[in-house]
Amino acid sequence: MKALLDAMQFKQIMDGVKHAVCTDNSRPILGYIKLDIKGETVTAYALDGFRLAKVVVTNTNLAPNNKDEFTVLIRPITVPKKVVDLGLPIEIEKDGNTVTVTMQTYDGKNVFNYDQPASDFFDAEKVIADAGAHDRELAANGKYVADAMTAISKSTQDRNNLAVIQTKADNCKAFIITGKGEGIEVTQLILPIRRFENN
Repeated sequence: MKALLDAMQFKQIMDGVKHAVCTDNSRPILGYIKLDIKGETVTAYALDGFRLAKVVVTNTNLAPNNKDEFTVLIRPITVPKKVVDLGLPIEIEKDGNTVTVTMQTYDGKNVFNYDQPASDFFDAEKVIADAGAHDRELAANGKYVADAMTAISKSTQDRNNLAVIQTKADNCKAFIITGKGEGIEVTQLILPIRRFENN
């Protein structure tokens, strides 16, 4: 079984989920990223017991090449900008219990091999569903939220990195993220993107 992904899409997948891969050995299965490949759609999951990340890409450029449906577990891979610039596809191949990820570089090919673990990956979709329905949506610039969270984390230097998000029922109003540490309180205010503006 084989699938081809655009290098930029593969990089987007890795950038979107690798932060949620478990870095200790308490639950080895959580050290993997699950790729669920269904023809032209690739869904990636990572979770570490505290957070979950999911990325879905539609492989529009290379979809005609991807007929197989299969699931693989791989470790996080850094995709260099030079690999993306080459514009060549990333190949994911599953042969029995071995998965091979191949990316073309200026110096040749980088090949990553992964023996598939015996234990099953967690049902990430069930985890998402169990998180519960919400009564409103708030759209925000991801970079602004990331900057705010980074500022809170760095300035409070609290081991829990506790951040509290305060919003109003009106999803067009600003929301506030606050963090507290020993002798410090940090407040970040972000205006939402107005795509959910009430009619």
